[in-house]
Formats: sequence, structure tokens, C-alpha cells
Amino acid sequence: MKRQRRSFPHEFKKMIVDLAESGQYTVNQIARDHELSPSLIVQWRAKLQAGTMVREPSFRERQLEAELETYKKKVGELTVAIDVIKKHLHSFPSVRRLNLSVESPRTLAAPVVPAKC
Repeated sequence: MKRQRRSFPHEFKKMIVDLAESGQYTVNQIARDHELSPSLIVQWRAKLQAGTMVREPSFRERQLEAELETYKKKVGELTVAIDVIKKHLHSFPSVRRLNLSVESPRTLAAPVVPAKC
């Protein structure tokens, strides 16, 4: 059976490198305690010192970002549609007389006054 590739969060990597740099434990001791390869700890240390170790977004974060982009696109489309409607609204006199205000609890609670004809 093939061994599954492990992945470690950025915070864990930083903690391991901090342990190695503290001098309290050797790299080999840390590797043995956490079931890691000593060369992996050395690689993490080099990446952290070079500033190339970056935190990768989780699957859920990537999923939420994609969903956000979808919503942003939809809001953009609706904004354009509203702008077009507002631009051409003046050409329809019957629509101008309509009450196009937004219904809210406050406006719904107000007494309805019959329109004067």
C-alpha cells in the first residue's frame, strides 16, 4: 500500500524551526520526536530564513475565494443592469409615475394613503 503524502501547516513548520534554532534540541531529536526527516527540517529552516516559505490557503479558503469571485461578478452584472435601467427610465413616462421605492418594515408600517387621480 502506497504511503500518503503528508502536508504540514505553516504554523507547525515555524514551530519546528523555532525548536531547532533554540538550541535545546538537536535537529535529529526533533525529527525523531515528530516523525520527520532531519533534511526536511533543514529545508524548512532555509526557506523560512530566505522568506520563501509562505502560508498556503486551505481548501476551504480557496473554495470561499472562488465563491466570492462568483458573487462579485454577479454584483457587477446587476450593477450594470441597474445603470442601464436608470439611464433609460426617463423615456418611459408611465414608469416615472410609479413608486419604485424599496419596501422596508418602516414603509410597510406606514398607513397607506390613496392616490389622488
